[in-house]
Amino acid sequence: MQTRDLYLKRGIQHNRQGNYAKAVAAIQKAIAIDPNYAEAHSNLGIAHTLMKNREQAISCFEKALTLDPENPSMYYKLGYAYVEAGRFEEAKDITTAALAFNENLEKIHYVLGRTYIGLNIYDKALYHFQTARALASDEDEEEIDFDFFIGSTLVLLGELDSALEHFQKCLARNPGVSSVHATIALIYLKQGEFEEAERSLSEALLLNPTCPSTHHVLEKFEEAQREAN
Repeated sequence: MQTRDLYLKRGIQHNRQGNYAKAVAAIQKAIAIDPNYAEAHSNLGIAHTLMKNREQAISCFEKALTLDPENPSMYYKLGYAYVEAGRFEEAKDITTAALAFNENLEKIHYVLGRTYIGLNIYDKALYHFQTARALASDEDEEEIDFDFFIGSTLVLLGELDSALEHFQKCLARNPGVSSVHATIALIYLKQGEFEEAERSLSEALLLNPTCPSTHHVLEKFEEAQREAN
């Protein structure tokens, strides 16, 4: 059992260092010693997630959940993997099942928000993002920018003033994110505030001249200018 745990710890360390292939090799050794080691299957899923091997990650998380069905983190990881793979109905099923025995799982609400965005059900997405934020710990707030997801959902719902408030909060915490400046520019553009839009767009381009979302907004800005003239 000690050898099993040592291999897992080595795999986790490799994951943190970005050596994902080495992480997979080490964790697979732990699983070879104990095929029912739920934490090893879960961390193997994390390695595959970081390597963008989405279907392999899902298989690992499904196995981990089967072995440890009372662990909320297993539901979160599997639900997140389903979202990343675009399997939104499965993400909804697994995360809804988790809430059935505990409604106060903030990360499950976050995944459900992402799920409903994928399903184009924006009012439910907003509810779950707001609930996730209300339940979130300080650590969760550092890991997930809930204002970004709430703001993005409000844009989809057409509530632009409220969305702008949330994106401004994002910038107050981290002013160097070009995509947030670009999104703010898009909101101003939708509101007909061309000077404000141009100012935010310029900031986005200065921060990251190659950001695709910024250039998408730039195209819309130039199109709006042509129409105005």
